[in-house]
Amino acid sequence: MRDRMDLGELLRQQHLDLDTLTPAPALPARDEQMQRILRVPPWPCSVCTGPSATACPYDSLQHGPRWVDLCWDHALLTRPPALKMPTTVEGIFADMRKLAAEFGLTMRIMTAEEFEDRAHWARRRHEEP
Repeated sequence: MRDRMDLGELLRQQHLDLDTLTPAPALPARDEQMQRILRVPPWPCSVCTGPSATACPYDSLQHGPRWVDLCWDHALLTRPPALKMPTTVEGIFADMRKLAAEFGLTMRIMTAEEFEDRAHWARRRHEEP
């Protein structure tokens, strides 16, 4: 999992020229923000140019408020973790094991290769007459 950072840090790290971003209201109405997010085709991510999934204003002293559109990966990178949620893979697995035990289930972690192998065999069984 990549390190989390605030939006300003992400923009600085990516050397993003804020002059290239569209001016935004300092406090956009929810409808304005939703219209930007739901645009078809979506705005490009301000960092990687992939399709954006979120939009928010970023206010800098030099440039004023600008729209920053982010794909899911970059948006998640800038979001703080939810309260009481594990932030490591080990913490997530520990929570899942605890929940499975409460329901009397067992849990085993499967690698992507194991999952693909099982899916392959399941498709073959399904295709056989």
